[in-house]
Amino acid sequence: MTTFHRRPSGLWVPEARGFRPGGGLRGGQSALRSAGPSVVVAVGAPTVTAISPTQGVAGGGTFVTITGTNFVSTGLEVKANNDAGAAFTSAVVINATTIEAYTPAGSGTIGIYVETVNGNGTLAAAYTYGSAVCNEELALYLNTCEATDANTQLADDFHSGAWYVTNADQGGGSLANKGWYGTIYANPITPAGAVVANSQFGDSAYAATTGVRTGAPSANSKNMAEHSLKNGSATELYLRIYLKLLSAGYVNGHEKMFDFLRGAGGTGQIMSLSYDYFGSGAIRHIPYLHQDDGRQGQPNAWMGSNIASEIVMAKDVWYFYEMYIKLNTPGAYNGIFRHWMDSCGADGQSPPGSPTLRGEYTDVLFRNGGAEAGYTINGVWLESWANAGTNGERIMKNLMVSTVGPIGLMT
Repeated sequence: MTTFHRRPSGLWVPEARGFRPGGGLRGGQSALRSAGPSVVVAVGAPTVTAISPTQGVAGGGTFVTITGTNFVSTGLEVKANNDAGAAFTSAVVINATTIEAYTPAGSGTIGIYVETVNGNGTLAAAYTYGSAVCNEELALYLNTCEATDANTQLADDFHSGAWYVTNADQGGGSLANKGWYGTIYANPITPAGAVVANSQFGDSAYAATTGVRTGAPSANSKNMAEHSLKNGSATELYLRIYLKLLSAGYVNGHEKMFDFLRGAGGTGQIMSLSYDYFGSGAIRHIPYLHQDDGRQGQPNAWMGSNIASEIVMAKDVWYFYEMYIKLNTPGAYNGIFRHWMDSCGADGQSPPGSPTLRGEYTDVLFRNGGAEAGYTINGVWLESWANAGTNGERIMKNLMVSTVGPIGLMT
């Protein structure tokens, strides 16, 4: 137990034990003699009661929330199993019962060890490392990730059987293919109604794209599709995708790109989304329901790159993009948004050694109380709606949505 004393200034300071101002040792005697009142505050050793999520990828880097009691920042260490274990990175005390951190690399099942100036506590067998998220090119090509990996909520490389190959080159009409829902418009590259042999969404020989406008563009002219999550709903998700803007057809507007939905696929109920920010070529994100009040004390809620430099996308270059959101406690400014982005070169074969975290925000309001309190993430939406309308030709491939992550680069 630590005793704190309040100075006249109002500052609380810990007791210095083992001596007295006049000299001589006397256990428990405070070295502080102030006119301010003294209050004994019981701050015992920390205890660890839970971690969320309880599993993650072997490479580490998974964002986790640790709950317990008596958490203080002084002397904070979070490690695997014990004091000699691998350290969690960027560990921070949110309050006396909550720590947020990133997992180290590891394997098997570990305990969560938390140490502060007041002692330590461990929750045994609390977190399990699995194999990496189903992120291999062959598995994506065969569309097996959703069936074989419990964490994967959606995976599609847009090859055989995917919605775009079978529907996108056909003008007009609704679709429901491999779980995708959307409205498809005529493709200016390929005549409406014609299907290009072997054209595949994301391939180098691919003739069409997901964001094509035809004729005179308008705000309501669109080409997009929605998909429900495998497990129905979530409060935190990672989404990874590769994309290329085409110089032959992409005219920067203010296109929506990747959305998280509060409704199932086909409902169009947006929770949050990423834009080509006012046609700048930079991707920024916004909590859709709270565009003006979605960040505490901020005049607007746009979230871009506040850690590393912002990427402005060039035409005909492949980019890796991943984003993570964790919904806030209803009505509280404690939601989280992160995004990683890197260039992979014109051929897509020049990725970085590891993804670059470019933005992190921990004060986001995705949902309010009342009618919004029960909102969760139920689907994703790939779209290219713009106001005013514009040509948004781009190629996207190797989409993955997972409850654990970061998903990272293709393997």
